[in-house]
Amino acid sequence: MANTDAVLAVSALDRIFGTGELDGFDQSRHLACKAQIIPRLVDGTGALDLPDKPISNELQPRWHSVTWAALLYGCTRRWGGVQSSHNLQIAARLIRAFNHAEMGWRGPISSGGRARSWASSLALFNIYLLARDIWTSGLRVEEYKELMASAEHHKRFDVVISFSGADRAVAQEIRDRLVAAGLRVFFDSDYRHDLLGEDLAILLQDIYFQRSRFAVAILSKSFLESDWAGNWEWKAVLARMNRQREGYLLPYFLEEVKVPGLNPTIGYVSAATTSPTQFADIVARKVLGRRPGPQPKI
Repeated sequence: MANTDAVLAVSALDRIFGTGELDGFDQSRHLACKAQIIPRLVDGTGALDLPDKPISNELQPRWHSVTWAALLYGCTRRWGGVQSSHNLQIAARLIRAFNHAEMGWRGPISSGGRARSWASSLALFNIYLLARDIWTSGLRVEEYKELMASAEHHKRFDVVISFSGADRAVAQEIRDRLVAAGLRVFFDSDYRHDLLGEDLAILLQDIYFQRSRFAVAILSKSFLESDWAGNWEWKAVLARMNRQREGYLLPYFLEEVKVPGLNPTIGYVSAATTSPTQFADIVARKVLGRRPGPQPKI
């Protein structure tokens, strides 16, 4: 099923879900469908993968229509929140499509011509929803414009760090070293304002699966016992590893543990021989070695 079709289908299920008419089994299937479609909305380069969908009927009477992807913000707005990578790019597409000369929206670029009433009315409704979501999130308009510009240029985190609460001190030491090396790092306490009030299962999946170049996992018994690090985050990491062949996971073992799903042939670093700062230096060299442009000194 194409992404545009899947968004419409899952959005319809969202509305049915909201009525409470789904039983436990159907609810689980609905959430599983949503978990599958959200990572597909942004491709491996960080670009939005949500095309317009032409619909036509050659039988009499003949007719044709189109599902304009820019209007799907109303469907996806609650999937990861207003700051998720796919919503930022859908919003940017919607705003950019406004025609100042016509003072309205024409619809899909391929349609051309003058502003159309159907496109303008539906676009205005989505703009209203977007404005309300931005207001609710506490962002200023200029801040949101900067976020949209960042998403349009597919800027993502260089490194995300997954760890258990018991290992936070080690994670903080690694985070500080990576930031000092000039890397963009996702560390939960730095983004509390983004995480507050969001569906973390969806938002973290988006960050770990779509918006990161590398993932550092600080592996220990505490990690395996953690509801978030050892469950949701680890599932997103494994899904990403199964999707791409080149190295993504950078494991740092604090102790000897058997981690479910981790290929034993993947290179790792052990705390028994390497300190957190030494490990961070190794990570920085790896990341900077693949990042274009000037490389900061470590």
